[in-house]
Amino acid sequence: MTEETLEKLAQLLEQDQFELLIPEKMRTESGRISDKASASMDIPLVYLMNDAVESFLVFRNVRMTGEYHSDYQGELQASMTRQDGRFVLVIKQDDTVLTLFFEDLELEVHLYEYAYTGHFWVKDYEYLRQLEYRLAILRDKYDYLGEAYCTEEEIKLAALVEFPPLNYCCYPAVPEKYIVPRENPWIPSEKAIVYMKELAAVEKCPYSLDELNSMIRDVDERSEDIREAIEQYHHQLADEKEQQLSICRQEQEEEQHLYETLRLTGEFLQNAKEQFSARYLGPIENGFGKYYTLLTGDKEKDWMVDANIEVQMKEQGEMRETKWLSAGYQDLLGICMRLALVDAMYPKEKPFLVLDDPFVNLDEEKMAHGNELFGKISGEYQILYFTCHASRNIENTK
Repeated sequence: MTEETLEKLAQLLEQDQFELLIPEKMRTESGRISDKASASMDIPLVYLMNDAVESFLVFRNVRMTGEYHSDYQGELQASMTRQDGRFVLVIKQDDTVLTLFFEDLELEVHLYEYAYTGHFWVKDYEYLRQLEYRLAILRDKYDYLGEAYCTEEEIKLAALVEFPPLNYCCYPAVPEKYIVPRENPWIPSEKAIVYMKELAAVEKCPYSLDELNSMIRDVDERSEDIREAIEQYHHQLADEKEQQLSICRQEQEEEQHLYETLRLTGEFLQNAKEQFSARYLGPIENGFGKYYTLLTGDKEKDWMVDANIEVQMKEQGEMRETKWLSAGYQDLLGICMRLALVDAMYPKEKPFLVLDDPFVNLDEEKMAHGNELFGKISGEYQILYFTCHASRNIENTK
């Protein structure tokens, strides 16, 4: 067994191909190998078969056990070892196992005249389809068996499958499902171009004038078909692009309208905020300062009211947000701000005030100031004060 035959066996197994030509009398209906297969014999494994070549990997003096299903199509698992001077090949087809014990593996090749053979299932362009088919099977022989089984001219001809007008790109000889795709089939190779130039010389042209004229007509007709298909595709593409562009334009207009609406709304709200601030910020700041002094007794201005009507307190020389203060201090500032807002928004009217337990978090000192504050503003406002604990009763703090 040579390295070449081992590589070819591995190639078949990688492609999940394992077609043994076992006599029917040696197999049962269930696929099991009969006792008749226990004797040693030669069994061929199909390697490459087309109109140009039939080749097999032949297991010499092989004995088989297990099951083999010739119609199996699926993933194969295989392993090979050597025992007592014989090779042991194990093939798994799904849940079944076939074991082959053999002495050697040899390549057997039969070459055929393929110039006048071929199967042309697709009508029209017969000359080019015959040529494509013959070149394809020739290239298979070259790829799978190598130069040893090809003449010098066949080695050159095999390169023509890399010349797009002569491969399956333009004139496929078989239906699509039988085509084995090649890498970059539309790009001609340098070897193919060189040999086509050689064939183009008049003294070497293998075709008659009538055949050449027929092939030229076929190429022209096929080229016209391709040109019309490309033109139709461009028209379809242009129509689709125009439709997509129209949809995009409509969406853009809608988004632009929404953007303008939101922009104007934002400007309106900003203007309203600025007008509110200009009108009320001064009175609110004055009212806040008045109530803050009454509640804390602190006359120093260590606070400020910003344009958003938010209070900031000075701490270590910097103005900071009140959310970092204690809960009691936040309640105190909240009472001052609410009373300041009422003063600013109702300078003439004096609405009654509803206060629901506003001093929950104040200590006794701040509670006393709160009692004093309510005593002063009760002359201007009617106050409804609710509390759930006697310690925060205003009367009890007098």
